[in-house]
Amino acid sequence: MERILSGYKVVYRTEKGDRSAVIGDSFGGVYYSEGRETVPRENCGPLAVFTTLTRARRFCEEFAFSTGDHHIHECEYIPDEESDMMWTMYMSTDTFINRNDSEDLAIAVTLGKEVR
Repeated sequence: MERILSGYKVVYRTEKGDRSAVIGDSFGGVYYSEGRETVPRENCGPLAVFTTLTRARRFCEEFAFSTGDHHIHECEYIPDEESDMMWTMYMSTDTFINRNDSEDLAIAVTLGKEVR
């Protein structure tokens, strides 16, 4: 049985109002909907999550200049027990997120309510 953990997912709102991964669609990013399980696109992944709200907020502050309208959501996720880094369609992102006590990698994320 797979472990399901609780954490936080940072998404941003596109001009159309969709909730997108911070890594854009052209690089293999995905779109999220509340209550729906999201998995990585083919040949991409895993998905990044934060295990603490403090770290999710700090991430938003650090990257606000690049993607704009960030939102933090509670989430449930299935941790990726095998991967050490994320990869996208065009690049590895081993410096983008580091698996530690405040950041994790997931094979599936279910977005919950937005945190204010």
